[in-house]
Amino acid sequence: MTQKNSPVRVVEAQFILGAADPATLPDISIPEVAFIGRTNVGKSTLINRLTGRRSLARASGTPGRTQEFNFFQAHIIDGETRHQMMLVDLPGFGYSQFSKKKRVVLEKATVAYLLKRRSLSAVCVLNDVRRDPEDEELEVIDIARERRIPAIVIVTKADKLNVRDLARRKRELEARFDDGITLCLTGSNFDPSAIIAHVLETLGFR
Repeated sequence: MTQKNSPVRVVEAQFILGAADPATLPDISIPEVAFIGRTNVGKSTLINRLTGRRSLARASGTPGRTQEFNFFQAHIIDGETRHQMMLVDLPGFGYSQFSKKKRVVLEKATVAYLLKRRSLSAVCVLNDVRRDPEDEELEVIDIARERRIPAIVIVTKADKLNVRDLARRKRELEARFDDGITLCLTGSNFDPSAIIAHVLETLGFR
């Protein structure tokens, strides 16, 4: 990840809207970056860490809490340049306590969003460091590639492993996600500015 001397930081962030049906979402004129992954992988927590707001996204220890497409507008300072970006917390997948009908509805809505959302500029796929990616994560990567949208894999909960095991898991996940995909590691002590800088670079802003 390329860094400038001046720190990259979110100076302002706010909740814009939440919607259960992506077909009802308004057009967005700024870059839209989606965060997707299994329930309890830490999507909402990551958005809060990136924006420096503890309760901006509704993080919870209860899996399956995010059931809507939640939009957060972030204002980012990169040196002397200011950017705006929409961060989108997508419904998590794989929550077994939802009914089969509920899971199907959420999955169809998420796939429709990924396939049809015109303002979608990048997709961040979150994957617990202790889990191998399954069909859902790999399908998201495939959709992003088909649409020629950049995909970034963010490996969460890296602090759950020791240094040796973490290095081994990183190599294994790099192999599973194939080449051309950048892996970013997060844990309790990660630097949010590094991920923000990488997203900006991926979007061509650095």
